[in-house]
Amino acid sequence: MGASGGRHRVSDGHQAPQSTRAKVKEIITEQAFLTLLKGFALLTPAAGGLWWLAVRRSPNSRPMSAVAAGAVGPAVLCAWLMYGAVMDAFGLDSLEGIGLNILLFAVIGAAVALLWPRPGARQGHSKAPRER
Repeated sequence: MGASGGRHRVSDGHQAPQSTRAKVKEIITEQAFLTLLKGFALLTPAAGGLWWLAVRRSPNSRPMSAVAAGAVGPAVLCAWLMYGAVMDAFGLDSLEGIGLNILLFAVIGAAVALLWPRPGARQGHSKAPRER
């Protein structure tokens, strides 16, 4: 199943023979997958909000982890739509499209690595020096 929803082409530009296409059956349609992904994108912020409400007053809690977890669904939906747009523009067998997707996802991964809450870092608390 491709992100573009179009016909897959063999690398030489010709369509696959009818006998090959008839043997392949999709497990789920692209439209059904997109509907599930949109539902996931709506539910994860709500789940993250409930998690945040449950842990926000606990002294050892990490409320920003709940916020970050709530952002996963919309982030996955945006990544899928971005991937699909690049593949629609360049084609599934295009080196330019693959290179652009690698670049986009590397930048997104680096940004997530920089912004994701670190284990051991206390959020929302100042680190005042201890008195001896």
